[in-house]
Amino acid sequence: MTERIEFIAKTVDEAVMNAMKHFKTTRDRINVRIVEEGSKGLFGFGAKDAKIVASLKDVTEIPAPKKAEPKKKSEPKKKSEPKEVEQEVEQPKRPDPAPVTEEAAKHGEVAALEFINGLIASMGLDCTATTEILTDCVKVVLRGEDVGTLIGRRGDTLDSVQYLTNLYVNKKRKGDDYCRIIVDSETYRAKRQETLIRLANSMAAKATKYRKDMSFEPMNPYERRIIHSALQDKPNIKTKSVGEEPNRRVVVMYKK
Repeated sequence: MTERIEFIAKTVDEAVMNAMKHFKTTRDRINVRIVEEGSKGLFGFGAKDAKIVASLKDVTEIPAPKKAEPKKKSEPKKKSEPKEVEQEVEQPKRPDPAPVTEEAAKHGEVAALEFINGLIASMGLDCTATTEILTDCVKVVLRGEDVGTLIGRRGDTLDSVQYLTNLYVNKKRKGDDYCRIIVDSETYRAKRQETLIRLANSMAAKATKYRKDMSFEPMNPYERRIIHSALQDKPNIKTKSVGEEPNRRVVVMYKK
């Protein structure tokens, strides 16, 4: 009977690679059954490894290699007709956020503090949260020695905390009952916004100088919106977002 072995790794692909190394063969010569897909968890907590069971295929299961067909004489290549370039839609100006009602703001303030303080306590962090009611949102500011943990790499964790807080605060609330929550860590977002605007203007200048597209590194939706907004009134410049999350990025283009 064919030997079946369990392999555990961070991802299914990594587990399959380990199986190939163990059996000293290629992917098409082993059977693989995925037991667990694995997951990254939240903020790095609760992550689970992927698990597979692999075994060598029987000789009868391995398809015979196809015989190479004789090469046909290649015909001269026809000149390809130029393809039509699809016109990019320019980034529309974003309307200002709607003002938040007094009732919604009070609910948002209490619910946001409840959620974030619970998160801080469960993670055992030395942080405090304070709120400020603004015209169009409730702002929560985090302070403390462990605040860097809640910021994460380039603000990724801070964005996740903000997203989850908005879900918690606005569960089953719509229209005038909706309250937008902004989660910041002291002056992190203001400094990051200034940096992104300077970078956007620099990329626009390069696109104009060299008459070529300039691409940013992958960014989250919040940071991409800052780039689009910063350049939306620039003459001879337009922007678009390309790629799939989490590798979606902004491209700055020169238009004649």
